[in-house]
Amino acid sequence: MNINIQAELTAAKLHLERAIEGMLQQRDIKHVTGLGRAKHTVQETLTQIQREEAGHVSHFKVC
Repeated sequence: MNINIQAELTAAKLHLERAIEGMLQQRDIKHVTGLGRAKHTVQETLTQIQREEAGHVSHFKVC
């Protein structure tokens, strides 16, 4: 199975945005901060992958 990582991360970001929007509409803000952090992490990962593909050096540290 061939997985397109960037497409999957983009889809994850979209799902997180929708979940955040839904929670805000329902005034259920208990988990919005965590979802926002997750969305930010996904965006950072996408940006780093794009930079690496453009020939830049990775600054990610593997834990």
